[in-house]
Amino acid sequence: MQAANESIRGQIIKSISGHRVFGRQETVFINQGSQHGVRQGDVFSVNRKSPGIVESGGGPIYTTDASRWNRMASASDSDYLMPEEKVGKMMVYKVFDQLSMAIILHSTKPLRLQDSVTTP
Repeated sequence: MQAANESIRGQIIKSISGHRVFGRQETVFINQGSQHGVRQGDVFSVNRKSPGIVESGGGPIYTTDASRWNRMASASDSDYLMPEEKVGKMMVYKVFDQLSMAIILHSTKPLRLQDSVTTP
């Protein structure tokens, strides 16, 4: 096992189970392969963008919990630029040209399709 190349950034595109949400010990496909520099044994962090926050009369609240008025009053989906949070780790065990198969080693939340994968 080794950390993946720093320039590699991809996404989870499918799971073997066919579900949209998955966890530890499940196999997923990522949209990066040998042509992108992925190698067998590479370890990736799984990240997810934190939920958006808008300012309301009572202080900041999540966009999903905000009233329609507060969401419309905001110029974009969120008043704040939210960082990505790490939600898991995976290791690649099979590499193809354009995609790879990885097993989820650890997750703090259920992982989803379209979660991003980067170097740890």
